[in-house]
Amino acid sequence: VSVGDDTTMEWDSALINPGEHYNTNTGTYTAPVNGYYGLSVVILSDTHDAQVGIRVNGVDAAIGNWYDGTTNDQTGLVTHILELEAGDEVTSYRYNAGDVYSYNINGVFSYFGGHLIYPITA
Repeated sequence: VSVGDDTTMEWDSALINPGEHYNTNTGTYTAPVNGYYGLSVVILSDTHDAQVGIRVNGVDAAIGNWYDGTTNDQTGLVTHILELEAGDEVTSYRYNAGDVYSYNINGVFSYFGGHLIYPITA
């Protein structure tokens, strides 16, 4: 999968997606309820620079970076716990252009995932 600079990653499949809150056409997860969510994005990049992040409603919420400077095939990752409101839109993105390896013969190299940790009721 090729990804440009500062681009939302549109994961074209969802292995587990109850309620279909992740949209594979837009790369957007919409929080169904208020609560604390654990969110992660991991990529294996073909470059020596793997910068990834999580945005909520278009605003940076968490950023992860790996820069080696000498070798290719680097892993960038970020994991964060965020308080979201119902309807908040969460996306994963990559700062720098390059290929993101999505699958290998034994499983998944790169992914975006999340889950509700604790609901908040009014």
